[in-house]
Amino acid sequence: MREIFCSLVSCQTRSRLLADSSTGSKLWSWSRLIGRGGLAMVPRITSKGGSFKGAGSYFLHDLGRARTSERVAFTFTVNMLTDDPEKALKVMAWTAKHSSELKATSGQKMTGRKAEHPVYNYALAWAPDQSPNRSEMTAFGLKSLEVLGLSEHEALFVAHNDTDHTHLHVIANRVHPVTGLMAKMSKDQLHLSRLAQSYEEGVGRIDCHQRVVNNQKRDRGQWTKADPEERLGATVAYRQRRAARIEAQRRAGALAEQRRRIEQIRQDIACSVRTDFDRASARDDCRESPRLVQRQVLGLTEEHARERVAARRARKEEDRRTLIDAKRAERWRHYEAERWQSLNDKQTERCEGLHEIQADARTRLEHRLTEKYACAEAAIERRTSVLRCGLGTRGLRGVVDRAIGKHATFARQLLLQKHARTNLEAQKEREREALRMRQATQREAQRQRQEAERQRLAKRLCDVKDRQDTAFEEREQARATKLAGEARLVHEQAKDKVAGGQRRVACAQGTAVATEGRSRGDGRTDAAHSADRALLASAIKREQTAKVATARATVARSAEHKVKAKGPEPGD
Repeated sequence: MREIFCSLVSCQTRSRLLADSSTGSKLWSWSRLIGRGGLAMVPRITSKGGSFKGAGSYFLHDLGRARTSERVAFTFTVNMLTDDPEKALKVMAWTAKHSSELKATSGQKMTGRKAEHPVYNYALAWAPDQSPNRSEMTAFGLKSLEVLGLSEHEALFVAHNDTDHTHLHVIANRVHPVTGLMAKMSKDQLHLSRLAQSYEEGVGRIDCHQRVVNNQKRDRGQWTKADPEERLGATVAYRQRRAARIEAQRRAGALAEQRRRIEQIRQDIACSVRTDFDRASARDDCRESPRLVQRQVLGLTEEHARERVAARRARKEEDRRTLIDAKRAERWRHYEAERWQSLNDKQTERCEGLHEIQADARTRLEHRLTEKYACAEAAIERRTSVLRCGLGTRGLRGVVDRAIGKHATFARQLLLQKHARTNLEAQKEREREALRMRQATQREAQRQRQEAERQRLAKRLCDVKDRQDTAFEEREQARATKLAGEARLVHEQAKDKVAGGQRRVACAQGTAVATEGRSRGDGRTDAAHSADRALLASAIKREQTAKVATARATVARSAEHKVKAKGPEPGD
């Protein structure tokens, strides 16, 4: 069982490494990784814990208890049959929980304490000026597991890109997946320190000289540990940088949430405004349509009714244009603020990057000056010490030296050595001043570029605003033309309907007169004929009044519904 499991997961790990390799033809080995050269290594053990879920929630997401994972560059699983990091954490948790069953299955002794703190975390960091690829980082992570004796254990690699240096976090399971035994991690920091030293020696670049000195002392049997004050200072600086990153990510998350809420509020306002507009239009229709029909029935002129309809239509159009202008202004303010915020973020990032580059340049200059003038300063110091010893000679030898003038020669040479030291310091200061002038020139050039970017953005925003206003006015003009044509068509249709009603009334009146003429010869009395004529006239009048009122009410409702159906355009 053990051999089958180990061979299966090992084959899977090798196949995924071959797929991730940039060459795709040969597995990245320790010798090939060293052969690239120039990759400085800083290993650091972070913690030992008991919750794989807690480790995953921290390393697989952004800082500040966020649910996003923008800082995760890639993940890689070791000795597991899944590439999903969440499933890999569950697999490691199951292995740690069932260590007793694994021991019993593999025939191990059941003695010993229960497995505590199965989670083992450490980080592998490269120099800021180096950018190793995924295959190189994965190969070195596997090498570190081998050095720690965890090559057959389950592990999860998580690479982050939220700092100025490339680094890889390793979450390893101390419980063996087959035997269920807990790995002993004694002297793990020393193993990683020697691994980093051998790595730097292999590439021919020693970046941490103190580590070499400490390991040499350990080889001689001396107990050596880093200075507590230096470690404390480094810890404080790291916490400050980490707090700054967390605060920046928290502000970014808060800004995104604020923008989302603003967008939701804006949509709710637009929906409520449209609903209120439709309700007000419906109330106006219900209130004005009966009045319009009643006034037309009572004999008011058709021109007066058209004026009232046009005034109401103009009032609705004005309200619609006010709402659209407010929405467009709000949308433009958000767009303009986003553009300026994006430019400010980019310029701030560039300024910080230039500041870091210039600080590194100053550090490198001081290091170079120290190396360049170290021999000269040492020679001056030795010569000064000899001359001072000569001037301080006492007794008979001193009297002889003063008598023959040797004492005066020593004094002149000592003065010359002081001048040489002064000239050396002046040369260093000149080089520092030259660097300061170059950096000031770079900062001024960057400031001018940023000012030019702001001017270009302002001009671009003005052009975009002009184009949007022009396009909006063209759409509004086309819409007004279309509505005017539809109104004229509706008015002509109404006139045709009224003329048709009048013709039908005239025909009815002619028919009534003809009927009256024919009825005079039927022998009835004049009173009967008068009653028939009155009934017929009353029926004709009622029919005429009802038809005219129905036609005008239908025309008015149709026109108003068409105007209301247009509404504010979504793209305005």
